[in-house]
Amino acid sequence: MRVFVRAMMIAALFVLQPVRASAQNHVYLLNGSYADLFGGPSLVGDGGTLGANGYTFGTNQGLSLSNVFTAGAGYSLVIRSEYFAYNAFGTGWLKMVDFKNLANDNGWYDYFGAAYFYPGGAGGPAYTNNAMGLTVLTRDASTKLFTAYVNGVEQVSFTDFAGNADFTAPGSIARFFEDDPVSRYYENAPGFVDYIAVYDHALTAQDVGQLVPVTATPEPASLVLLATGLAGLGLGLRRRAKR
Repeated sequence: MRVFVRAMMIAALFVLQPVRASAQNHVYLLNGSYADLFGGPSLVGDGGTLGANGYTFGTNQGLSLSNVFTAGAGYSLVIRSEYFAYNAFGTGWLKMVDFKNLANDNGWYDYFGAAYFYPGGAGGPAYTNNAMGLTVLTRDASTKLFTAYVNGVEQVSFTDFAGNADFTAPGSIARFFEDDPVSRYYENAPGFVDYIAVYDHALTAQDVGQLVPVTATPEPASLVLLATGLAGLGLGLRRRAKR
């Protein structure tokens, strides 16, 4: 019981404003552990450094997560992260999320600070190097609508009939901050991540708008809500000449 209460108190320091009927299914605080706060599969590091406050990675030293997503099912993926620099090859492409176990070049990118899904569509300026950003990627199971938000602002939306944003590799593996061999592993750079969460459905724009970091320690009543599951847990173009 003491361990459970301690976990709830730690989680409370990173809580997002509750999202109605939208509690996370998996939460990774990366506070010295790759474990899921709810006991699901753990993240796997690929050579970076896990510290007390997050995971620091070098080029292609990202993370992977298996057996959490389900091919064809809806999801929302929330990531709080930053890149420290653009890649050393000057292409400007930084792969943040890979959906196919690095089998192709498709994925979610930071392109010179712009939000970009390849192939699918470009968003506007969204990311700043050396600054944390909150990325939310959603895909609806029935409509196949993929929508991406950065810091609460919708950036990209398209109907994903091709399944490019569906986790269909064995184990439905998701890879974060790692580039694929198609691009010769060039499109990546060092960075930092301190929060990843997964929902089993697509959040609405209203839901995403409520994912605002809380800076103050919650009142005891809030901790009770967390413990009972009534509050959400968590935080407080494409290339003209693609390699």
